[in-house]
Amino acid sequence: QLMEGIRVSRTFDAVKTSKRNASLLFDFGQNIAGFTTLNLDLDGVHMNAMFAMTSKIIMLKVKHTEITDTTGAAYNNYFPGMEFGHASKTCSTSDWYDRKWYECANQTTALILQVPMTVSRPLSYTPSFTYQGFRFAEVTAVELLHNGSEQPLDDRTASIFLRGVSLKANQAR
Repeated sequence: QLMEGIRVSRTFDAVKTSKRNASLLFDFGQNIAGFTTLNLDLDGVHMNAMFAMTSKIIMLKVKHTEITDTTGAAYNNYFPGMEFGHASKTCSTSDWYDRKWYECANQTTALILQVPMTVSRPLSYTPSFTYQGFRFAEVTAVELLHNGSEQPLDDRTASIFLRGVSLKANQAR
């Protein structure tokens, strides 16, 4: 049976944005069923000048959560590893691939960029075929290595990427 497609019924700006180490935490003020749109202003980031000497693959991860922990960080570890004797303490994606958890609320989308880039206009990324329940969204910039593992960016490089980031929440119906 065919269903009507998901439609955006309302768009929200964050009511509060906090810088946390190498990430930005967006608080939309209420729980939303929908998805986010990540905008990256490349002029504000100056990526070409920063990476003129080397080629890197940068991943901007957007982790969606309904709650934060006691320090204010995005938190999706409701009952980590319960089915497997608490094998996962973090609810990380790598633990999921290792079949260590199923009850964590991992709702992460990502935009992958290769730098240096020749594009100088703002980029906008809205994921397809996904839907999250969230109030908070945390954007983190990491380097994606050729073997698929992630490496944190140094604080200076992460700050340059995050300076150009904005996020909108799209309530869907």
